[in-house]
Amino acid sequence: MRLKRRTLLGATAGAIAVAGCLGSDDSNGEPASGSDDENDTGNGAGGNEEFSDPTGPTVQVYCHCDHDPILVGPTGRTLYMFDQDMQGEGESACYDDCAENWPPLTVDDEPIVSDDVEADVTTFEREDGSVQVAANGWPLYYFARDEALGDVEGQGLNDVWWVLDPEGTPITDLGAHSHDGEALESPSENADVAMVSDDGHHFDPHLVWIEPGGTVTWTLESGSHTTTAYHSGAEKPQRIPDEADGWDSGILQEEGQTFEHTFDVVGVYDYFCRPHEGMGMVGSVIVGEPDPHEQPALESPHGDLPDEAREALEELTDAANETLGHTHE
Repeated sequence: MRLKRRTLLGATAGAIAVAGCLGSDDSNGEPASGSDDENDTGNGAGGNEEFSDPTGPTVQVYCHCDHDPILVGPTGRTLYMFDQDMQGEGESACYDDCAENWPPLTVDDEPIVSDDVEADVTTFEREDGSVQVAANGWPLYYFARDEALGDVEGQGLNDVWWVLDPEGTPITDLGAHSHDGEALESPSENADVAMVSDDGHHFDPHLVWIEPGGTVTWTLESGSHTTTAYHSGAEKPQRIPDEADGWDSGILQEEGQTFEHTFDVVGVYDYFCRPHEGMGMVGSVIVGEPDPHEQPALESPHGDLPDEAREALEELTDAANETLGHTHE
């Protein structure tokens, strides 16, 4: 760990007025516009085209589904704090390999802060001479694997990386929702699942059991969500039967919007919401009466998954095993 005391260079802040978007009165979930190119985010963009050009204030607030507002950078990319940093010390504990995975939010000039942000926003000089931004005394970082607006893939990783609320306070529980439940008694022909942003982001019910050839219909009740299978096509660990096709609904944003998928292959299928996987928004579908010993979805969740997602999948695995009458020794 390389720690070096640096001098604070500047500070600015605004008053919170969360509107459910990125530092503006728009409601389409897009980053606010009107910022100067002077707000260079350095290597924080990570080379992803979706985050290549700063379009908003250096630090702003994003509320993806009118719930759990968090701090984001000028393009809407999620910002994180690091537990190994010392709050208010004006120095970073993240360099070298750490900084490659967690690029700091840097600027060339004084940062611009949206009116949504309540935290004091300051800057300090890093060891390489670049100027990093801090909120409420916490140095701010991106996560290299966040690829789209609203991604929180880094939330809770190694229990040291956390998103921040508009006051700059780390959030360790982004509306976590219990996935415990009673075992299902028998499969139904088809099933309906609601996609909800109320008391956290979740699928309701989390677990359904259908007959082979049955269809699951997901309906958006609130927020903006996807239903996406855990499979290689989604660049995720395989948690559906190897011979089955995966699915990805894309972002559903209009209340009442639906997505359907028909399941022909007997097995257990795990799926997630792309924007809220890091908050534990996952679900499972049991099709027919599969052999529990041959199901990727009933194996321990992969260690690279976000902590909240792993915990939720473990609960769903227990519920699926109970439903199928299988318990581990």
